[in-house]
Amino acid sequence: MNSNELPQRCPQGIEIKKGSKHDYKESLGDDSNPDDYTYYNIYFEGKKVGNASYRYNNSYACWQIDRFLIYEDEEGNGYGSCLLKYISQEMWSIKRSHIKISPTKKEEFISWLIRRGFKETQVPGFPTTFYVLQPG
Repeated sequence: MNSNELPQRCPQGIEIKKGSKHDYKESLGDDSNPDDYTYYNIYFEGKKVGNASYRYNNSYACWQIDRFLIYEDEEGNGYGSCLLKYISQEMWSIKRSHIKISPTKKEEFISWLIRRGFKETQVPGFPTTFYVLQPG
């Protein structure tokens, strides 16, 4: 699959567009530099249904998804799977390294990640569990 190509099995009417730091500035932590992130928005038939941001974390030599959100009233339509596959291929087209997503308390999201190949991982020095996807 080429970069900028939608993954197979995405719902018809999906469009994924690169976003900007202005879309997400309020959602990043105080210690985050918005210029370090790559941002994407996902649309269905022109309506924004979610977004994601990621960066390469040099400290841990991995990709890190810092924000991944499909709006609650849009969940269950395949948009999240499509967005996750798309940003994964974008990351791996630059560097084939594992992808880490920060912990969440939403149990259904954790099981959703695991069904898509992420593994629960304890990172030394961190009290929380992360979810990691290895390049295929």
